[in-house]
Amino acid sequence: MNTEPQTEWWRRLPRPICGRLSLWALAAAAAVVVLPVSMAVSLEFLGVIAVIRIGSFIIGLYAGGIMSIASFLIAFIGLVRGESPRWPAVTGLALSVLPALGGIYLLCGAPW
Repeated sequence: MNTEPQTEWWRRLPRPICGRLSLWALAAAAAVVVLPVSMAVSLEFLGVIAVIRIGSFIIGLYAGGIMSIASFLIAFIGLVRGESPRWPAVTGLALSVLPALGGIYLLCGAPW
């Protein structure tokens, strides 16, 4: 005989941990891209060599692309787990599709 109390079905669904983590990773990816770009612009005002500016810009793009791929994968895992509510994983997936494709393009050998 089952003695545990009956709970509602929505309380047994997994919490939206991966969806929230995906949104945090996407925000971190945006910060990682924006910081080197702003640093490159500020270095231009100081008269620093152009190679340093372009290097920091490219490193920011690569790091942001890798983090966007990670955000996409985390959101996908959240959808597969069937988290409830589903909106954090869906939002993370929708917002990280294009940056993740850009990161894949960079990692597969963009023609620079």
